[in-house]
Amino acid sequence: MVEGFLMTVYIIRPKTTSVARSLKLASRKFTPESRPSQVAEVVSFWKEDSGYQEIISYLEDTDTISEYPTYSNITGAKIVDIPDEEVEQLRQDLPNALILRDLPIELIKPDKSTAVSKTTLSIDELWHLEAISLNLARQKGFTGTGKNITVAVLDTGIEATHTTLQGKVIASYSLNNRTQQIQTISSQDTEGHGTHVAGLICGNQVGVAPEAKIINSIMFPNGMISNFSDWIFWFYWLAEQQEINIVNISAGQLEWHIYGRTNCFWCGCVNIREISNNDIPGFI
Repeated sequence: MVEGFLMTVYIIRPKTTSVARSLKLASRKFTPESRPSQVAEVVSFWKEDSGYQEIISYLEDTDTISEYPTYSNITGAKIVDIPDEEVEQLRQDLPNALILRDLPIELIKPDKSTAVSKTTLSIDELWHLEAISLNLARQKGFTGTGKNITVAVLDTGIEATHTTLQGKVIASYSLNNRTQQIQTISSQDTEGHGTHVAGLICGNQVGVAPEAKIINSIMFPNGMISNFSDWIFWFYWLAEQQEINIVNISAGQLEWHIYGRTNCFWCGCVNIREISNNDIPGFI
């Protein structure tokens, strides 16, 4: 921290990049074996990107901006502490960079059912499987069950002991906001939203892929609110986890979701985001 100045977290990345033109999504392979080489390829392209290099050079030459450590640079974004008094000058010095103040990401609080948990559900209660035509697809021969697929659920956490999820949550992690490191913790849910999402993914009877495995990634340790910077830290870490095939996240703003989703694809990992239930700008 710079003595005498109030520091604020900002995210800096190039406004435009040549990386998208250099890496073709059609050439990506979605296998654990291909992940390390594809991550290395993305990191290498960022190192050669002129806009990214301009940001790096600027940060190296200044002693008033503190940079947060990261795992792998797959997004081209830098997370920094900047004195509030210097932000406008920074924008003038880096006209080709997008400089975004770290903002909260908020989940829409869902209506919760007061019904007693059931072990057997009726056809009417499985309406969501009918709505996406999964039952029809299975009748026509679709055999996909999620076997050998691992999904990282970035959410409020997951109650691994829930009857519909027992044996499906294979690991649990949380971001330590003091060290910006992802650490192993016991599986838990800080609000309930994440357990609901995990159930729709692979829950017995209710899930679309009942044989998939889940990695509990607690992005919302305080219930319903996190930060953009947390989201970026998670994507840096997730890119290096070879066993993860799909990343599911239920919050954020459209521009940054597109940005993160594309970077996931470049590394060989599918990013799934939900459609807003309430059509509220800034929520997903």
